[in-house]
Amino acid sequence: MIDGAAAAAALACFLLLTFYFHAAPRAAGDGRVPTLVVLGSGGHTTEMLRLLGGLDASRYGPVTLVVAASDTTSAAKAAGMLPSDLDATWATIPRAREVGQPFVAAVPTTLRALCAAAAVVHRARPRLVLCNGPGTCVPVAALGVAAGARLIFVESWCRVESLSLSGRLLYPVAHRFVVHWPRLRDRYPRAEYLGRIC
Repeated sequence: MIDGAAAAAALACFLLLTFYFHAAPRAAGDGRVPTLVVLGSGGHTTEMLRLLGGLDASRYGPVTLVVAASDTTSAAKAAGMLPSDLDATWATIPRAREVGQPFVAAVPTTLRALCAAAAVVHRARPRLVLCNGPGTCVPVAALGVAAGARLIFVESWCRVESLSLSGRLLYPVAHRFVVHWPRLRDRYPRAEYLGRIC
């Protein structure tokens, strides 16, 4: 019963926020694509930093980097590894669910994360959201898509047999869904296999 009520509340919030974000994403004044990138703890950040190393800063920017408020290592790690020409700003949001937190207890924290993500997306008005699987990316990516941004989801290379929970949730709405293993491409028809890209 509680799970159904929580799902209904989350869906209602999502629909209301979809109307709130109905305005088209902004274009950067210099013709670049405003981009929102979600960094996750551990390997997610390392993989995303490798991807960002190949990002053409003359085409993509400003870049808003989103990290979980409780993630103390990703921002520090990224600060020293970001490309010097990247026009980047930082934003933090609370985690929707901490590791080990019971799902029932995650309802209020998920709503809090959704509201914080809504503020970040509204401020950044991205035309592109780039993420690679941390749980923090789900509210940001979903709201970005609701606001009209394109979503590129790059599944973590460690996902060999199955998609991450974030991947399963965002697969239906991602504009491009990239995997690192041919067997995942074979299981998910919309997935693209480009070899190891991060």
